[in-house]
Amino acid sequence: MTDITHLYFGTAGSAGLYTHRIYKALEGEFSQEAIVNYYFPFPYGRKIFFKYTELTGPNQFKNHKYLRFFVRYLELIFGLLRSLVIIGKNKTKVLNYNLISEHLVEYLFLLTVKKVLRRKIMLTLHDVIPFESQHVNVTPRHRIKQLIIDLADTILLHNKNSVDDFKASFKFAGTIRLHDFPIMDPAPMRGTSAHAAADSDRGNGKTFLFVGHPRSEKGLDVLAKAWSIFAGAKDFDASTANLVIASNLTKHHPAMALFAGTPGVSIIAEFISDARYFDLIAQADYVILPYKRGTNSGIPGTVFSLRTGLICSDIAMFKSNALIPESSFFASETPEALAGKIAEALSAPVDRYRPSPEALAQYNLSFDTDVRRLYEKVIAGA
Repeated sequence: MTDITHLYFGTAGSAGLYTHRIYKALEGEFSQEAIVNYYFPFPYGRKIFFKYTELTGPNQFKNHKYLRFFVRYLELIFGLLRSLVIIGKNKTKVLNYNLISEHLVEYLFLLTVKKVLRRKIMLTLHDVIPFESQHVNVTPRHRIKQLIIDLADTILLHNKNSVDDFKASFKFAGTIRLHDFPIMDPAPMRGTSAHAAADSDRGNGKTFLFVGHPRSEKGLDVLAKAWSIFAGAKDFDASTANLVIASNLTKHHPAMALFAGTPGVSIIAEFISDARYFDLIAQADYVILPYKRGTNSGIPGTVFSLRTGLICSDIAMFKSNALIPESSFFASETPEALAGKIAEALSAPVDRYRPSPEALAQYNLSFDTDVRRLYEKVIAGA
């Protein structure tokens, strides 16, 4: 019999650091099974999801958008069917299902786990409110998500902001539990030498970095206006300050026009691999996260583990992160405030914008303890 089965198909490449961190915190305390993406970067786990359509893999359908969606859905169905067999055979007490999409087939899968296999279900929600939707309860995706939530015995969230969003958007009569988001340290993938190399990778000038998907909620328009203000100052010198935008931007994306002709800006408009993602963060002096809203983010932990400074908006998601120093925050959706923060960071020591190594180590210790206590309660309830 298995105490806990973690199912998270969004674990390709660096995203797998989340499951790896949970798994290692529980190792030796409970019997576990991990059902993960085919490109999960660690040697354990049942790697059954998205062999042919994952972006971090060969992705044989990258030039066939709609065919890729169709094949990917078939891969999802096949993976969930295989997961049912695994869960049935290992007699797991609790299924920890990381809910990152809202497909009808996921509801049917979890309904079978609940009613046929009679297993307890814990749903881990990373983004309570999907980026592309609004805080409304009328979309088909939201209705399916509510049906899935109705099947859960426990909901796992990562901060008070997530709890507030969840209670405002969904109905749930079961138990809500919390533990902090893990530090997504790339060392298990790259080796601890990555930390030592980070500072030496940086040049003489100050490099500011935005990296990630160009969703509207991430505030690229705010950053564009802020950098324009900052670069418009009489004493601006592109040799001492530059901005790198690394994102899979299309040539017609509005951000391309917003940054066009702005001094000190370079754009890497392509899919960013894991290796490139870590290198860009390690080479930057500061990562800028000008988000307008969000529920959860693992980026700050990765930034800090690579000893890079952070500048971010003061939305609840970031304010609830105990690792982020007060000096890092600027008023959300206020380009002038962000421009001032960038100018301030040019002359201030980077340690003002990142926690100490000791604070990171203490966070990890507390995280392990909290995760073990939480799972003890969840498994005892099963």
